[in-house]
Amino acid sequence: MCKMTEVSEMTKHRYIMTLLVSITLGGVGPVGCDRPEPPPAQKAGATDEVAAAPDADAQTPRVVTIGGTITEIAFALGAGEQIVAADKSSVYPEEVKKIAVLDLFRNIAAEPIIAQDPTLILATDQTNPKDALARVKGAGVDVVEISEDPGVDQARQRIRDIADVLGRAQQADALIAKMDQDLEAASQKVSACNKPARTLFVYARGPNTVFVAGRDTGARALVELAGGEPVHGDFSDFKPMSAEAIVAANPDAILMTDGGLRSLGGLEGLQRVKGLGETAAVKNKRVITREDLALLGFGPRLGQVVLELTDDLCLDAAPSDE
Repeated sequence: MCKMTEVSEMTKHRYIMTLLVSITLGGVGPVGCDRPEPPPAQKAGATDEVAAAPDADAQTPRVVTIGGTITEIAFALGAGEQIVAADKSSVYPEEVKKIAVLDLFRNIAAEPIIAQDPTLILATDQTNPKDALARVKGAGVDVVEISEDPGVDQARQRIRDIADVLGRAQQADALIAKMDQDLEAASQKVSACNKPARTLFVYARGPNTVFVAGRDTGARALVELAGGEPVHGDFSDFKPMSAEAIVAANPDAILMTDGGLRSLGGLEGLQRVKGLGETAAVKNKRVITREDLALLGFGPRLGQVVLELTDDLCLDAAPSDE
């Protein structure tokens, strides 16, 4: 749900996942705009008063979204015309490029947010510093923080929480129905696959910043949903993995974000990364990429991405490696 939790293993993992997405997306979006003073903060779950906002003769809502997945969901719910600004991690859909840009969610300032004269702030619960949100709330603006936990159930709940605040329950039902339809189609394909690809999820931000997904990560969950057989070290979260361990694991497929592969210089650059370049995945050019937010955001495109990946991570029709 959308309330603050104690610092747990899930919370630490969620922070790492969100940080990885933000690092990946931080340099992709437009340059942030500087603006004046800020308002206060609340949380999704305390939606009683906020949910009533998009009603009757009240002023036209002016919404600021903070967090790429939050922004994507709000647009997918059809609230794009109400969104006046979003943070730098908000790179999808295309329409987001037409609105004001704020600092990245992990380093926000209250003044530029307040300068947008917002009536509502929808923010990832990974937004920092918290005192900036508190200042925005103190200025009389409703601030609702949304959980960014990865997972299918969490993605559904995230859509519902944002829809409740925006008064768009019907649109949420349609979005979730489409996601579930895609996930069911993916599940059927997975069941029919006789040779799942042993898959390593690699996060990269240049040749000197290469991590692999361990246990208990959203990336691993994504691989499993798409029918791949996860390959990982004996660790949790995202961590470096030695060249020797990668060679020994020898994955059939490598899954990465588009931005991650670009940061290495494409496939040729990946071939030069010690360990990875020696795997069957790279030798056979079975390196699968998707747009960063689609892959790691666990937003409304989750079902679509999983369905696409089921074909990529099944080797039934793949040519022999021999």
